[in-house]
Amino acid sequence: MSVTGVWALGDCALVPNARSGELSPPTAQFADRQARLLVSNIVADLKGKPTRLFAYKPAGMLASIGRNNSVAQIYGLRFSGLIAFMLWRGIYLLKVPTLSRKLRLFLEWNYAMVTPPDLVHLGFKNTGDSD
Repeated sequence: MSVTGVWALGDCALVPNARSGELSPPTAQFADRQARLLVSNIVADLKGKPTRLFAYKPAGMLASIGRNNSVAQIYGLRFSGLIAFMLWRGIYLLKVPTLSRKLRLFLEWNYAMVTPPDLVHLGFKNTGDSD
């Protein structure tokens, strides 16, 4: 449904993808592109110019599934394990703003790769009947 002068963004919006004819999934990859288009569409609408439909073809999907392990599908190629993990981290790192944040995150990630996870044991006591 389209209503003049009403705009929606994020998880509350069902954004049709004109490229595939399907609704866009609620992922950061799509949300980033939708936000850019929304801004230009609002500006165009305020100037009385035509707006554009959202049309995007994703390059692929990445997911971290555990310690130093990921899965990826990029341009139809599938990767898993450490290679996918390094790819996931590299792409994520490119999206982080400022060089100092990228460097800090890179160093933290590399430190975490070679050290054991920092787990804290929480002691729980049964407060119910002792029998």
